[in-house]
Amino acid sequence: GETPLQPIVTQNLREKDYGSMEGRFWNTSPPSPRPRDWAIPESKESMRKRAESFFNEHLLPLLMRDPHGRQNIAVVAHGIILQELWAYCIEIFNPTDTQIAPRIHDTNMTTPHRKPTWSNTGYMTVLITPDATQKTILHTFMPGFAFVVLSIDEKKHLSNLRRTRGGVGTAAHDVKQRKIDQFFR
Repeated sequence: GETPLQPIVTQNLREKDYGSMEGRFWNTSPPSPRPRDWAIPESKESMRKRAESFFNEHLLPLLMRDPHGRQNIAVVAHGIILQELWAYCIEIFNPTDTQIAPRIHDTNMTTPHRKPTWSNTGYMTVLITPDATQKTILHTFMPGFAFVVLSIDEKKHLSNLRRTRGGVGTAAHDVKQRKIDQFFR
């Protein structure tokens, strides 16, 4: 009887475009001289613009529509674009209203202004709520909202899974594994 999830798929959260280096090993140098059709990898600035667009077009409307609502929003993407989304959020939220929950201070993340790291299957939980004190600083875009990091690199969703042999793309499909939509129920 649950309402099915309605994912929003957006090009703004796609993986970094590595251009002609896509699919090559990291230690491979570009051919010299470069072929005429050689594509340059996507710049950090381009990724940053995509992260900003995602926030402004998708997350911001949800926050403004019902700022006191108890909404759960899952943002699923690759780590490089998530790092850019993180950096944008840290810039637009009031620094005095941006904090790390006390229970995670034992990690390397003691200040929200450091970039967090998470594993390939780990996730981060962030609570964005109206700030009761309604502090405002003119240079912030989101005055009156608190941004609290509740968890970093959480992996409890993997506790019932078993590893399969082989690497990515070489392991056989395991029908006993849960599907992605089961993690969001």
